[in-house]
Amino acid sequence: MQPLGPSFKTNIGANRPVAAPITDSGFKHLAGRIRSFTRGERSQRLQAACDAGALDGEIPQLLHDLDAMADRMNLALARQNLHESLIANSTDAIISKTLQGIVTGWNPAATEIFGYTEAEMIGESILILIPEDRRGEEDEILCKISQGERLKNYQTLRRRKNGEIFPVSVTLSPIRDTVGAIIGASKIARDITEAVNTAQALKRAEERYELVLQGTNLGIWEWDLSTDNMYWSARLRAIVGSLPGNEVENYDRFMALLHPDDRWEVEDRLRAHLDRREPLDMEYRLLGKEGAYAWIHATGQAIWDNQGKPIRVAGSVEDITDRTQLQFKLQETVDKLRKSNKDLDEFAFAASHDLKAPLRVIDNTSQWLMEDLEPWLTSETRENMALLRSRVTRMKKLLSDLLEYAQIGKSPDERYGDQVKGSELLENIVTLLSPKAGFTVRADAGFAKLTVPRMPLQQVLMNLVDNAIKHHDKAEGRVEIGLRDAGSMLLISVSDDGPGVPAQFHEKIFEVFRTLKPRDQVEGSGIGLAMVRKNVEMFGGAIKLHSSPGQGCQFRFTWPKSPQEMP
Repeated sequence: MQPLGPSFKTNIGANRPVAAPITDSGFKHLAGRIRSFTRGERSQRLQAACDAGALDGEIPQLLHDLDAMADRMNLALARQNLHESLIANSTDAIISKTLQGIVTGWNPAATEIFGYTEAEMIGESILILIPEDRRGEEDEILCKISQGERLKNYQTLRRRKNGEIFPVSVTLSPIRDTVGAIIGASKIARDITEAVNTAQALKRAEERYELVLQGTNLGIWEWDLSTDNMYWSARLRAIVGSLPGNEVENYDRFMALLHPDDRWEVEDRLRAHLDRREPLDMEYRLLGKEGAYAWIHATGQAIWDNQGKPIRVAGSVEDITDRTQLQFKLQETVDKLRKSNKDLDEFAFAASHDLKAPLRVIDNTSQWLMEDLEPWLTSETRENMALLRSRVTRMKKLLSDLLEYAQIGKSPDERYGDQVKGSELLENIVTLLSPKAGFTVRADAGFAKLTVPRMPLQQVLMNLVDNAIKHHDKAEGRVEIGLRDAGSMLLISVSDDGPGVPAQFHEKIFEVFRTLKPRDQVEGSGIGLAMVRKNVEMFGGAIKLHSSPGQGCQFRFTWPKSPQEMP
């Protein structure tokens, strides 16, 4: 009789096969020996044993048991091979350890994640992988495992062989022996560095986004057209204040919060955006704190599906209540200024026309009286009549200048569209002023290359040149008109060699009715330099006086270039 295998021996007296301890290699060898026999061969060998008297009538049952054992061995080996393959090919670290924390199992992924090889870790303490400040976790984990608990997706920190600390997600389960006693723990560890970095980056982005919204005073809204649900951010709710039910649930409820005068326009703007994709940008009033309406500036953008149907709209809102109220107040102020200007225009017109009429009568009458009474006039009466006529002339000049000052910037006449060469403009100025003998007026040669609007530049230069001659303290003098390129502007200067002006009067001389000498000494209305400044500033320029006593005066002002003046 041939033996069944090296791991079995037959006890004839008991008529039962007695199994010696089988190791993993012995189990595989026995399974191989059993698989090497066909069922017929096994039957023949067992029949031979029976004929020899070694076995009794249990042959059929023994045959059946051996076949079943072979099948179970094959299934167990298949499962073991699958289990080993899964562990070897897993991308997660799979580690087994005793209840004392000694490593008993280590797969290739554990080597890839932690950097230690299987040979380096088997038999070593799991504490090698745990940072010092987290080693208390291990005692808590082993305590829970020994009580049969299972820890799932426990996030913590671990250490690689190179010392790097990194985040992991760990699932731990008890390992039991054949009688159910807990003898260790299995651990599946996953490196979640990328996920944690992504989550942190997302959190930082969300924090930056929220800070931006807070800094810009913006709130966020969203409208899901498929469900009609509306979302308002916390900032938007803060802008509006407490709302019925603390939320806006749908479109109808939102429309109910709108000011009645704004509902039609808001609905029309929304429809235009959803149907015709026109930009969504609108202002409206929304019911807010204590029943008051807040002014809102809202923008938004819809998303359409493949069929062109709008499915969602999202956007931002800004509380513009303060700005809108300021605009209303500003508009009120503008309206008042318009009325004041209108009154001023009417006054100037009356001054120019109604007051000039009696002045003309006084002027003519005084002239007739001087002619009729010439034989009887004394030197004193003749001087008084001349003084009377000079005051009439001054009054007429004052009224004309007042009217012109009031009209600056209102409605430019045809003279403002008259373009002339710079040289021609200067010739007109000198001709109109007719400087008295002993005074010369010279201009920069660059004026010959310019083409400029005749008005109001001619008026500005005439006032400045006339002012330089009129206030000169000598019988002879010199006035120079300079020109420089200042980028998009021209820098024009009018300089003289007169007495100069102290620094404390550099700004005062541009005020209306301000003169530095009594009008009995120098004739003038006191409005000339005020008109100069107003004209310069109306064209976007600026003027400034540079002077000191005894050093003459230089008025510098900037003037915009026209396309013809560009180099």
